[in-house]
Amino acid sequence: MNKGKIVQILGPVVDCEFPKENLPKIYNAIKCSPRLQSGV
Repeated sequence: MNKGKIVQILGPVVDCEFPKENLPKIYNAIKCSPRLQSGV
């Protein structure tokens, strides 16, 4: 499983960022686990 981070969410669009050497295959599903940060 590749790990990245969510950069922004605009309506139904989710922008994710992954390291160049760890890109997921196109059309793969995104699975997110909640991580709360103060101020968010």
